[in-house]
Amino acid sequence: MFLLEWYREFLSIKHENKVCESCETLRRELEIAHHEKQLLIDALNPKQVVSNENTNVTQMRPKRVPWSVRRNELEIEARREAQLKARKNEEMSKPTVVTIPPIVAAETISIEELEKELGVVEEIRENAGH
Repeated sequence: MFLLEWYREFLSIKHENKVCESCETLRRELEIAHHEKQLLIDALNPKQVVSNENTNVTQMRPKRVPWSVRRNELEIEARREAQLKARKNEEMSKPTVVTIPPIVAAETISIEELEKELGVVEEIRENAGH
């Protein structure tokens, strides 16, 4: 009989829907936190709208492209690269103009005059004499 009474009590407790206020408060706070987190994620990663003007033609081409179309694309790219290289070469081959200031003709002074002016000869004679 004891087991039957215990089982009845267990079933009555199980069927009672006691709602803990603190549990419900925590559940609401958790929902709010999840909602705020989702708003932040949406603000940081906005969904990108693809416009028809900004789409690249090469992105929209089918997986299998006929060889003639691909060859034309490659030729166009090669021509573009060749033009860019030609422009670089033209810029590099242009001579750079450097202006050099005119050279002023210096007076011709003899070595003896320079030595006298600098006092080199006198120092040598003084050192040799002592």
